[in-house]
Amino acid sequence: MYSWSINGSTVYAGGGFAHVAGQPRNNIAAVDAATGVATSWNPNADRDVYAVLASGSTIYAGGLYSFIGGQARSRIAALDASTGNATAWNPAADGFVQTLAKSGSTIYVGGGFTSIGGVLRSYLAALDQTTGNATAWAPEPSLWVYAIWPGTSAIYAGGTFTSVGGQARAHIAALDPVSGMPTAWNPNSSGPISAIAVSGSTVYVGGDFANIGGSDHHFLAGIHDGPVGVQLPAPADHAAADLGIRPNPFHATTDITFSLARPSPVTLRIYDVSGRQVAQLADASPMEAGFHRVPFESRGLANGLYLCVLTAGPRHEVRRMAVFR
Repeated sequence: MYSWSINGSTVYAGGGFAHVAGQPRNNIAAVDAATGVATSWNPNADRDVYAVLASGSTIYAGGLYSFIGGQARSRIAALDASTGNATAWNPAADGFVQTLAKSGSTIYVGGGFTSIGGVLRSYLAALDQTTGNATAWAPEPSLWVYAIWPGTSAIYAGGTFTSVGGQARAHIAALDPVSGMPTAWNPNSSGPISAIAVSGSTVYVGGDFANIGGSDHHFLAGIHDGPVGVQLPAPADHAAADLGIRPNPFHATTDITFSLARPSPVTLRIYDVSGRQVAQLADASPMEAGFHRVPFESRGLANGLYLCVLTAGPRHEVRRMAVFR
């Protein structure tokens, strides 16, 4: 499973699968968020779906496919959230679509294409939500785009590129939402960026890097959204960081990982979406500083979404986890 998006009480998921929750579903499916049961929604993509974006009555999907929702669609489509049928929206990319994001009436698309929405656009494009046509926004990164996050004053993009709009930008850039040109923000990642999320004045990034924002940091970092893009230091009074769940979604077992900056009592609990505690893996248990890995088995749990809650000293972190069989 490569991507999921939640719309109300339904989880829409894309990947390279043939079954979900015991039902035949090719590469894209919808699952009840509470029960984990697959719904009747079945667009039946003929190849992998890499990106799913739920927006009201429409589900946008990107990937490698050429047929989805009962219609020929080249790697990108809009699907009716009720029927699963493809709508008339048809931007037709000539290469894979890896990531989708929405801001207002614009759908941002990243991937390995060089043409989309009826025009030449290399690896990153903005599409009209109504017509599917590409807008004039054309940043032109030098290589693939894996992640997009529309911010309030910039569009953040990450991937394998080393330049955008003719300006050197190693794997990550902030782009002007009007002109598409890179802003002065330049964290200069040592490796590809595959995930971006923005909260307040912090840009969180994940990927295959060892240095970003001028500091050594492996795979995950928080960066100021100011003009330099300096990596945020970890607050001195925070005991834990980087709560992770891998794999996620998972079938039977997964590993919950975290790091402690100093010895601390750790509480680790799992809750269902109703707030009911379903598992307790640690209860104020003293743990040493360093990296920790806690195995977790889904035995006895129904398919669906759960919350993993970690408390260590003053730090409190929550991550979503999904069980699919």
